[in-house]
Amino acid sequence: MAPPNGPVFVAVPWEFMMRSIKADDRIQGITQISPHFTGDPLAIEQAASMLAQAKNPIIIAGDAVGYSNAWSELQELADLLGAPVLLQTFSSMANFPNDDFHWQGELPGSQAGVQEVFKEHDVAFLCGFGVQAQVTVFKHSDGPLIPSTVKQIYLTNNTWDIGKNYYGEAAIFGDIKATLPLINNLVRQNRPAEATSRNKKLLCLDTERRKHWQQYLEQALLQDEIWAVVIAQALREAIQEQKLEKKFVYVHEAVSDPAPFQYLLPLDTQSSAPISYYCVAGGSLGWSMPGSLGIKLESQGWQGIETRLVVNVIGDGSSLFYPQTWWTAAHRQLGVLYIITNNQEYHTLQLGLQQVIDAYGSSEGYGWKPKTNDPEYLRIEKPQLDFVALAKAFGGQEGEIVKSPQDVGIAVRRGIEYVLSTQRSYILDMRTAQATPTPPSTDIETFQVSARYLTQPPLNFFHCHTANEKTGIFGSVANVAIIP
Repeated sequence: MAPPNGPVFVAVPWEFMMRSIKADDRIQGITQISPHFTGDPLAIEQAASMLAQAKNPIIIAGDAVGYSNAWSELQELADLLGAPVLLQTFSSMANFPNDDFHWQGELPGSQAGVQEVFKEHDVAFLCGFGVQAQVTVFKHSDGPLIPSTVKQIYLTNNTWDIGKNYYGEAAIFGDIKATLPLINNLVRQNRPAEATSRNKKLLCLDTERRKHWQQYLEQALLQDEIWAVVIAQALREAIQEQKLEKKFVYVHEAVSDPAPFQYLLPLDTQSSAPISYYCVAGGSLGWSMPGSLGIKLESQGWQGIETRLVVNVIGDGSSLFYPQTWWTAAHRQLGVLYIITNNQEYHTLQLGLQQVIDAYGSSEGYGWKPKTNDPEYLRIEKPQLDFVALAKAFGGQEGEIVKSPQDVGIAVRRGIEYVLSTQRSYILDMRTAQATPTPPSTDIETFQVSARYLTQPPLNFFHCHTANEKTGIFGSVANVAIIP
């Protein structure tokens, strides 16, 4: 399909479905418009000049980068500039390889977080950037997400995403994979002198990030409950042991624990492609279980990725939207490894409520506070759910409950072996909390944060390292009580 791609409604009169069609009673063919068109040369020159002269450039990789399979082209530009690369929030796919030292994870999901990322940069290259305002709460009085001091350059194949929210000083309408080499060639001719030192800094920060994540993993292995980093590492090891790097798709709806999976899974140039990772832009809940069946139905992906192993990691709350998926999986003999990160609450919605309270509860002119900061409908308890029994009832699917981090690796391997050998689904109920967590406090001074979140290193080391050097901590939450 030619861009802009998206849902299309086709209405066919019902009597047409009853008409007998003869073997040669069909149209001659389908005209396909090539999507590989390049942008305007003058706009390309303007953008390349701005990038080459930037003192502190940043690149935002949106979904159009992943869909156009333009990893290598964007990697080259990041290296020419010495620029950090962040993915748009809730990226639909892996829009930049996570083994490249320019990679800094996704943009934050808060207004202040996005502002913090952009504030020190003078030029932002918004490449295929579609989800431009994916934040839980936006207050106009707190200022724009991208400060006016940042010059913006757009490149994408959809006019809707150019200047959608903010003024762009340069805008290129063109296919990303075809147009990026033209920009790169011009930047290379006038490469900024500071690029080498910026790359050296990013490489050092990448080394530090790896060390901190390894320490975090070691800490997680000593806990009573299961932290997501242990699951992500076990998946990575099993995929590599089975040599499934080009034969897996990870379907992501672990909304409370995205970072470990985005960082540790082999989503890199040697092992996978953008479509090896699949999420949904916008943050809708419950979509991934039925979505994983659609992915599994197609044995060969269009970027050279097979779907021999489809892994869906989803929170316990989200999995309750479409549990009937397990009946369809059994009925159609579709083998998917389902991993439930079970914290016994709608944790993401609890955090969203807290953000609303923080934004409006004490702000002048609002004075809003909820009746309770612990709605009973956000807690999954009394009675406690048995997801393995639920899957068995929906179609005889097998599975197991995993309670200890020491048991995660063998359980993941057992699940993968079962799925590959039987072509039936397997459910792993990973207890990321042994009991329903303590309700959060409305008082930010005493707001409790689980140790696994407070001690988790950032993916975006580039923008966090200055604050870390001053404070010696990685979290952005101050004055909190750690729940052991």
